[in-house]
Amino acid sequence: MITKNLLCTLLLLGTAFMAAVASAQTLLQDGDGHHDRERCRENERRCVGPSNPALYYRCTGGKWVLFSCGSGFRCGDGHEIGPRPDPRQGPPQGPQCLAVKTIPPACINGQRRCVGSSEQGLYYLCTNNQWDLYSCGAGYRCLQTGSLQATCAPAAPECRDGSQRCLGPRNPAGFLTCVNGHWQSQACSFGDTCVNIPGGQINCKVGRRHAI
Repeated sequence: MITKNLLCTLLLLGTAFMAAVASAQTLLQDGDGHHDRERCRENERRCVGPSNPALYYRCTGGKWVLFSCGSGFRCGDGHEIGPRPDPRQGPPQGPQCLAVKTIPPACINGQRRCVGSSEQGLYYLCTNNQWDLYSCGAGYRCLQTGSLQATCAPAAPECRDGSQRCLGPRNPAGFLTCVNGHWQSQACSFGDTCVNIPGGQINCKVGRRHAI
């Protein structure tokens, strides 16, 4: 006659056995180790995933074996343009090794090119393979020295420092004086007239009002 304690023990053992069977079935279907135990078709392939894009599993001898596409290739769907498979293994099934497509950079670090007219003093400088806009600063212009090479040079002077010239009949008292390579507007005293003299200079001729 089965005692109550023995019956409880048998029930507990049965429950534990069923739980172990269910756990084993789940492990075969899911989890990180399913590639080691799951049955597969010969030469079938599966990519490992984004974390290791160059790695893939291939069914060899009825088991999943880990392989690498090699440098410059990744595992993915599409026409295989990577290393040619061994013909003795039959046509591959599933993802293939694809060449990794690389986008060429917009430029090479250190390259420069002027923008617009050189007098603007603006240029592009390649930094981190991207073009960034820079300015040469006041008094400088951008000078293109090669196809993708440029430098900032002092702006060409408009005149020789100290030289002068009259503005003409429309502004008889006005004249220009060269300061730091650029013309600056000036004027004779009221009533006087600007007169050009040899050597790139001017003279303010006293008007009649001052002569009286």
